[in-house]
Amino acid sequence: FLYDALDRGRAPRERVALTGHVSDVDLAALYAGAECLLHAALLEGFGLTPLESLAAGTPVVGLRAGAVEEVVGEAGILVDDRPDALADALLRYLEDDVLRGRLRSLARGRASRFSWDSAAEATLALYRAV
Repeated sequence: FLYDALDRGRAPRERVALTGHVSDVDLAALYAGAECLLHAALLEGFGLTPLESLAAGTPVVGLRAGAVEEVVGEAGILVDDRPDALADALLRYLEDDVLRGRLRSLARGRASRFSWDSAAEATLALYRAV
């Protein structure tokens, strides 16, 4: 899917790094240094990869799949599963400094909603309401 978008010349190949497997240590550095996470997974349960990216302050450009939309929220650009839509979203993100800055400013705050402290508070609030 991602290769289709790159091969059609719609996404800037020179600005996309396809890394393959990386260690956890290297992954943290890659997230922190990336312009965005290009998330092209069609089958996604929770969305841990986008959440890790957001926690590093890196916005997500990706496909609307599984719980990814709930995880990413307003801290990224999500599109339907079409290579041209993904490529267009990536170009929009890379070419718009204001958009990039806004999404970067939202990333860590969005990720903080999924902390263990937030989960514990929500669970306690639910129990107290019963």
